[in-house]
Amino acid sequence: MKEGRKKTPNTNPKKNPHVRGLGYINEFLQCRCAPELLGLGLYPNAKEITESFSMFNTVRRHLKNEFDTRDPDVVCVVVGDGNSPRTAAMLCYRTSWQVHSIDPIMKLDGKWARTRNLTTYRAKIEDVSILIPRGKKVLVVCMHTHVTLECCLYSLRIERQSDDESKEDRSKKVQVGIIACPCCQFTEIQTSVFGIAPDKTYKDISLLSDKNTIHLWKNIAPVMLKRFDDAAYVESMWERERVARYPKNWLRRHKEKLEKQLSGNVDWRECMRKRLAGYDPRAEATMKEKPSAPYSPDEVKWLASTFSAFASHGAFGLACFAAGFLVSRRLQTR
Repeated sequence: MKEGRKKTPNTNPKKNPHVRGLGYINEFLQCRCAPELLGLGLYPNAKEITESFSMFNTVRRHLKNEFDTRDPDVVCVVVGDGNSPRTAAMLCYRTSWQVHSIDPIMKLDGKWARTRNLTTYRAKIEDVSILIPRGKKVLVVCMHTHVTLECCLYSLRIERQSDDESKEDRSKKVQVGIIACPCCQFTEIQTSVFGIAPDKTYKDISLLSDKNTIHLWKNIAPVMLKRFDDAAYVESMWERERVARYPKNWLRRHKEKLEKQLSGNVDWRECMRKRLAGYDPRAEATMKEKPSAPYSPDEVKWLASTFSAFASHGAFGLACFAAGFLVSRRLQTR
């Protein structure tokens, strides 16, 4: 009996749910840069690959007229990239952009340190100030980022042509776009920027995550420049950021742990005022580091005599001296 032709499986993800998420994996395997990206140790699993490629696909399909991948005048800021610049490094390989990757747990000494057009920051986005040269376009990418979009935009410092340049003229020369894929308590918060709804919202079925809703804004610069010149709005923005990052039920469970952090050590209003005045928190953190106090001549003589006394007992004596010295240094620095 003649065997019939085998039916080819349907590879359309909309009609065959079993192939959902394979589109970005297939694209990754066909990329020339895939071996180099894998060699950098950026992706621990397939989910991270689909998240990065989802951001690139959003640019390629929905923002190709505003942010051309071959345009070197585009500055991309990736917020919350993780301990390795997964999305930022992929964008460096597949675009001509200048890419900045920011995350509090970012590893700065990884294999990706020499990647072309890549700058990494081990810090929170509110502690970073990124200067945007005149005539550049800015694209902010937030993949499952635990921060408000307004806070991300506030870290951008748009270079002025002159001190007399008006806000209207600046807004015409600057273009700032946003791509956001929210998660956790930020699912509802990141659905608008300055009260403005996104230009497009869709679900990316090839993204291997339950939180696969993408929001994008093509140009938010006019409203951004107007709002950030209002001190009252900036003050309320920091308060919303604190409430969003620390919801009530989370504060209730960790009240004792966060009491000092939220009451005494972190004053969002004072932080706002300092940032408006050009304050750099990293410079103050460096100034607050107190160097260890030098030893006086009498203490040096005493240490020398003590070392000689212990050294006369051999290796055991030297070990006891070293242990005592380390304990005294620890007590001194407290």
